[in-house]
Amino acid sequence: MARRTAAHGIGTRWLAGAALCAAAMALAGGCAREEPTAPQGSYSLSGRVSLIGYLVDVDGRFVGNRVVNDADGVDVELRHGSVSRHSTTVDGVYSFSGLSPGLYTVRATVIGALLDETNSLTIVKGDLVAADTIRIESFGDILPFPNPASDFFSLAFELSNTQHVDLRVQDLQGNMIQVITSETLQPGRKYFYWNCRDGAGNPVSGSLYWVTLQTGNEARAHLLFRE
Repeated sequence: MARRTAAHGIGTRWLAGAALCAAAMALAGGCAREEPTAPQGSYSLSGRVSLIGYLVDVDGRFVGNRVVNDADGVDVELRHGSVSRHSTTVDGVYSFSGLSPGLYTVRATVIGALLDETNSLTIVKGDLVAADTIRIESFGDILPFPNPASDFFSLAFELSNTQHVDLRVQDLQGNMIQVITSETLQPGRKYFYWNCRDGAGNPVSGSLYWVTLQTGNEARAHLLFRE
């Protein structure tokens, strides 16, 4: 009987201790000490965008390239798993805030073609994470000339076979400015022009635009400099 009473006393004391620990856990988040962590959604990520276009004289000859590091309105996409967010640059800088810890990638596309993306970035701690510079470069064999120009661009490209062509001008955010042509064309060298007006016939005011060409599964885009 005495042994059973002692055991009962030990059990009573253990239960009392457990109850105290449970109460402490409810108030302090646990008996074991944990390192404090920043609340989710308090992180930011920032980086830069460089635009690269080709300079062409009035005779269609390549004369160099131009790098723009302070462009406004360039659309960039932040990817986190299957989640996607968009932002636009201000003076060449993009930023995303309200992020939780995790793995992120920033990318840039023009007419669906992936032009560049950052290395994967893991946000663990720190209020601000600096990302790689995204380089968005003209691609494909469409030739705008002269480039730069003030109010008139000739646009030349080659077709190897008969196919449907969509030739358009859009701004840096991907908004449509002017449909130059959308038709089926025969093979050969083709020439069109853009008079620096939008679809309603109004003069445009910006200094940077994309001329884009889509033929089947192929996409081409070149940066237009207006001066």
